[in-house]
Amino acid sequence: MTKEDLELASVVESANSPTEEKQGIPQTFKRKTKERQDSLWKGVCFQLMSSLMAVATFTFVKISNTTNHIPNPQIILIRACVTSSVAGIIAVINKVDLSEGLDYKKPLMFRSLSGMVNISVNTSAIQYLNLSVATTLMNTGPIIGVIFGVLFLKERFSAIQTPATVVSFFGVVLIAMPCLLFLMACDGDQAWNAYLILPLVSGFSRAFTRVMVRSCKTIHWVMPVLVAAAPMIPVSLLFMLVSGMYTSLSFEAFFTVSLSGCVGTTGHIFMVKATLVAEIGFSMPLSYLSVVLLFLVDAFYFNSAVDQTHIIGAVVIFAGLVLLTWAKYSQKETSSVPDPEEIPSNQ
Repeated sequence: MTKEDLELASVVESANSPTEEKQGIPQTFKRKTKERQDSLWKGVCFQLMSSLMAVATFTFVKISNTTNHIPNPQIILIRACVTSSVAGIIAVINKVDLSEGLDYKKPLMFRSLSGMVNISVNTSAIQYLNLSVATTLMNTGPIIGVIFGVLFLKERFSAIQTPATVVSFFGVVLIAMPCLLFLMACDGDQAWNAYLILPLVSGFSRAFTRVMVRSCKTIHWVMPVLVAAAPMIPVSLLFMLVSGMYTSLSFEAFFTVSLSGCVGTTGHIFMVKATLVAEIGFSMPLSYLSVVLLFLVDAFYFNSAVDQTHIIGAVVIFAGLVLLTWAKYSQKETSSVPDPEEIPSNQ
């Protein structure tokens, strides 16, 4: 064949090829990058909404503990019933095939167990510690989540994201437990006691939960919510009956706990959505925003003291989160080497 014949054959082949192949690798990679950036911002929105819901949930649980004196197993039972009901209704409306969960038996089972541990220990932590201290120690979860994401999910993590996450956690400690940074003796609610282990366990289980949810990328988002709440009902009911830790509830007390269940379910849904669309090394540190909001609740509702350290801590948290978001967005935007699966095939 002559050179002209070869060029003509190439043009004909190009005309008959799919659109993506005509665009070539650069266009395909740009489209993939745009899709990743869209997922990134969806993750930001979902995680911020989850943080707002977490603040409201913790506040209602604290009120139920301290004002209405409702035992923890009873609070957990009511919240689990509310979450299971809402998730069940959503599953029916969306005609979710529950059998698809069989493809993810192990991660869903571990997600259920870690969820039970998390809700049990963080409810107790909120009862025995003030909100800001409990939340500070729970927020070791994002640090652990970053490590888990890199080790188990092979997530990419830029050099800027690491200091951004650490800076945000530094701000968390400034707000809740500055005595740790200045090597001072912590007093009052900040004094060391055995209950401080509870939010640490909660932070670890939160990170593990995110990894398990992230492992189920193709599953309907309501499935992790349902498997987390449903097993809590018999477990908390049995514990409540055996221990005798239950009491009669007034309408106001029942409404407060039920409201915490509704708000917590909404936050749980946003958390699952954030985990499914964005890497946990990015989405989890955004939950540090809840520390600032809980500090405000502590200050204005529970009359905690406010000083310059708290304000500096809030600014540091925001600075770290802005740096983290910028680093992740820049990573997606400036990457120039496409993944192998993103290169169109001519075969």
